[in-house]
Amino acid sequence: MILDIRDKGEWYGRIHPRLAVGFAQIQRSDLATLPVGRNTVHTWLHVDIVKGPLIPRAQSRVEVHARYVDIHVPMVGSEEVGWMEAGRMRMLDRRVPEKDAELFSDPCDSWVVLKPGFFALFWPGEGHAPMVGAGEIHKAVIKVALTD
Repeated sequence: MILDIRDKGEWYGRIHPRLAVGFAQIQRSDLATLPVGRNTVHTWLHVDIVKGPLIPRAQSRVEVHARYVDIHVPMVGSEEVGWMEAGRMRMLDRRVPEKDAELFSDPCDSWVVLKPGFFALFWPGEGHAPMVGAGEIHKAVIKVALTD
């Protein structure tokens, strides 16, 4: 997991050419006006826009992606995001292949507050539990497949 300010996204884009394209998405002038749901930029890059209520920690589910890097970018509202080390999840709830996701009911033991102006990056295999807190959020999740 990486937690940093949005303005430093370009620096992390140097890690991989596709990450550079992914981080360019968080600087889009129209990011906040994209429609809710999946916005496909390339076959390997999507900008998912989420608007909605946050949930209590007790209702959260850890998600793990096999293929995609997730870059979470809140635009309005703050959220808590749980994190779990790769491979520590044991209680599988269900698989959601169309979202490259496995959902687990293991409780996270590490939490960060993600607020506008920041991003959180989760690597494939890392567990994360987003959308936790009180109130509502409007955020983008940039999904980048590093390989075809």
